[in-house]
Amino acid sequence: MEVDLYLRVREKENRLYSDAVVAALPFIPDGNPLSSEWRARSISASRLTRYLSRHSRPLTILEIGCGNGWLSNLLCNSGHHVIGLDQNLYELKQAARVFSSNSSLSFLDADIFSAPFILGSFDAIILASVIQYFHDLPALLMNLLQYLKPNGSIHIVDSPLYADSEISDAVNRSEQYYSRLGFPEMARHYFHHRESKLNSFNPKLQFRQPLQFLRWGGFLRSFISPFPWVIISKLEIDDHDEIISTAFSRTAKKYDAFAEDHPHLTQMRNKVYTHVERFIPKSARILELNCGTGIDAVELAKRGYTVHATDNAPGMLDQIPEKIDEQTISEKISFQQCSFTDLDKVLGAPFDAVFSNLGGLNCLADLSPVIAKLPEVLRPNGLVTWVLMPPICLWELAEVFRLHPRLAFRRFSRNGTHAHLEGLDFLVYYFTPAKVLQWFGDDYECLAIEGLSVFTPTAESKNFAKRYTRLYRALSLLDARLALHRPWSGWGDFFIITLRYRPKGE
Repeated sequence: MEVDLYLRVREKENRLYSDAVVAALPFIPDGNPLSSEWRARSISASRLTRYLSRHSRPLTILEIGCGNGWLSNLLCNSGHHVIGLDQNLYELKQAARVFSSNSSLSFLDADIFSAPFILGSFDAIILASVIQYFHDLPALLMNLLQYLKPNGSIHIVDSPLYADSEISDAVNRSEQYYSRLGFPEMARHYFHHRESKLNSFNPKLQFRQPLQFLRWGGFLRSFISPFPWVIISKLEIDDHDEIISTAFSRTAKKYDAFAEDHPHLTQMRNKVYTHVERFIPKSARILELNCGTGIDAVELAKRGYTVHATDNAPGMLDQIPEKIDEQTISEKISFQQCSFTDLDKVLGAPFDAVFSNLGGLNCLADLSPVIAKLPEVLRPNGLVTWVLMPPICLWELAEVFRLHPRLAFRRFSRNGTHAHLEGLDFLVYYFTPAKVLQWFGDDYECLAIEGLSVFTPTAESKNFAKRYTRLYRALSLLDARLALHRPWSGWGDFFIITLRYRPKGE
């Protein structure tokens, strides 16, 4: 967004203040047209400072989009060391001028996606009335998490978050507002974020606005913030990743045993390999995410590819060396313990293709943080082939006729489906191809979408193909004929999607 446009809008909204007014914020004279808003912000700021002051030591705090610096100053006055970051030089200079006497407070003109901070620098990062100016909230949060200390947290305050059903009306309201204000182009730079986008970050709702009927009275409306206060803890996210890693480590040996003498799973994997060979040249270097015990890495290496296999579960990776030795393909495979959320740590980049099989990425509620980091490991014109789980699986839906409605409709849960593995619980999410394409955006060209096990059973059905040979063949023929055509291409136990990375300007 152009800073000049933003400043002209703020001026029209009477949000550019004199130095004297900024020095007194969040307290503002009652005659000011925005006085009720500032009363609400004063309460939310006081709530935040009290929470952060519970620590027994001064914190190192970063405020993103600090503007004129009033909140950074308030936090600093509570005994913390604060850096206010913005790209709005007009207000940033005013902040430095007005609050220059505070030695524990500094201001920086920088883009957070290229800021010169050392990783693990901050105890807290504050996003106050600013997320609406970032197009991709999950990508922003993933970027910020790397700057947090192990026990650090991100605080989202004074910003709207919407239910999925509210987005359309909110967009219309913003368009109408900015049109009336005389800046209709501003609506293109004001983004509306779904509350569900935060699910994969294990958010804690520290405060939610009271029920609507409690806010009808003008008195309460003037003093209670209409926006939630959300805390995202790095420790919580690390714990969630550790739970998944531990669960899959524990099941590693069973994982290989289950794949043995499993004709249907073998057929599913062969369809994936055939799809890969349609698009990815045999000489390609492939980065595999969620490689598990290396079954796919070994097979792809045998077919001529060079594979760097990654997984976050050490127990899974422990099974790979023996497979490599048995096949004498050690020069074709390397492996590394690494989460798909840490692609910046992957060795050997860039690669010709990024591959992930059988729903390993469905442990995230939102794939955009992973997609945002793909340019760090993928060459321009490189390929992405991912096998993901969609919401519509005909085989599972048929369970309703066996009086198992919970199983039949489990994939439709908006907040994820609970999975239980080796005594541990975590959430699994299901994506439509349309949603995945939306996450990838304009830098990626979709080459193919193919349903996997649309009519044949799910991967859990180990004995169906052996017990009902003729029926299984008939269902397999249906799969072969329809899996590339809508709507079947986006249905099934999984779907395969392949895209080409074509960044703008290259």
